[in-house]
Amino acid sequence: MIQDKNLLSEKEKDIVINSIKEGKTIPKETINSPLSEECDFNRGVFKKYKKLPYNPKLKDRAKELRKAGNLSEVLFWNQVKRKQFLSLDFHRQKIIGNYIVDFYCPKLNLIIEIDGNSHNNKVEYDKKRDNYLKSLGLIILHFTDIDVKRNLNGVMEYLKEFCGNMNTPNSDKSESTPLQEGNINTPSLRDTPLIEGNLTKKRKNK
Repeated sequence: MIQDKNLLSEKEKDIVINSIKEGKTIPKETINSPLSEECDFNRGVFKKYKKLPYNPKLKDRAKELRKAGNLSEVLFWNQVKRKQFLSLDFHRQKIIGNYIVDFYCPKLNLIIEIDGNSHNNKVEYDKKRDNYLKSLGLIILHFTDIDVKRNLNGVMEYLKEFCGNMNTPNSDKSESTPLQEGNINTPSLRDTPLIEGNLTKKRKNK
């Protein structure tokens, strides 16, 4: 079997992962893949690709999704479009590989997903997709449909704090977990699950 020269070998992957966990510098001589020239391993996450994988066959589907956007997506988009949120550029229904993500911020390598009710098959699909996206070094942040609809201000406040902390050393912001309806199960709030419409509960109790 011919190995794709653009992929890291298993040995190289182990070196990268272990070095990231221990906060060490990646030895350049151990990384032979061209991928290393496009990635900043020492930040703790992969830097964005110069050009993300793109399936042109999904172009029409992405256009349809933009036109048909549900209420929660429209509400969120109205908060971030035209760089009005922290002067960050967000793309809507962005094609990455064979997937279409709800929102993507190229400057932060950040994907925003707004999740509705999920059955078992959808959960497995989302897990597979998230694993692929994280393998590209992208950060995935999930919000629930109900939180966006009922507590949009709280969602945007949390996102503002999250983006502001993205440069914090040794923080793991690429981890994402399936959400239950009404719970924003993001990294810093995972220890205090929030019920629907109560995103800012933790902050108010301080």
